Amino acid sequence: MAVDRRAAVRVYGSGGTEPPPLLRAVEQSVAGHAWLPRVPLLLYCVYLFWRSTSDPFYFGLIGGLNLGIHEFGHYLWAFLGEFASVLGGSLTQCLVPVIAMLMFLRQRDTFAIAFAFCWLGNSLCNVGTYAADALVQQLDLVSPTSGDPIHDWNYILTRWGLLNRAEFVGGLFRFAGFASFTIGVAGGAWLLWLMRRASIGRGA
Repeated sequence: MAVDRRAAVRVYGSGGTEPPPLLRAVEQSVAGHAWLPRVPLLLYCVYLFWRSTSDPFYFGLIGGLNLGIHEFGHYLWAFLGEFASVLGGSLTQCLVPVIAMLMFLRQRDTFAIAFAFCWLGNSLCNVGTYAADALVQQLDLVSPTSGDPIHDWNYILTRWGLLNRAEFVGGLFRFAGFASFTIGVAGGAWLLWLMRRASIGRGA
């Protein structure tokens, strides 16, 4: 799909300078997409950003989905042994949003990619809280099986010799979550602006 050259001239100057290839590809990906119906989803991402980064124990609507993926991850990686099974919960919880990004990239749905960055940010913040709790183990844990559940990050950090650095490790995860949220929210807002500009250019 070609970019409207008249629109490019209006935005990039009367000299007809074309936008950079990456920007042109993004503009093509949002062409014909309605921006207004996506505003509530962006607002939810902003709310999720605020709650996830200000409250380490925030669960919310997406928390149930993340918990299910986390528990499934333990079984997914169990064939590689106990350590992989324990690590697999948090690993899968963070990998699924990345896989979603790749799927959305193939579909050229850039706004969905921005949402997936926010999903990843929430997962990273959640894992950060879990990792930071490894030493004190105050979180209430759940398990789909009977018996006392293993504290994943107590087990992982003990194996890595980093149990005394649990709060630092958790902080790194939460910082990564903050960065992912920033990319998702800022990118989503920019994409909506591009959609709105394109709709004005079409006279919509």
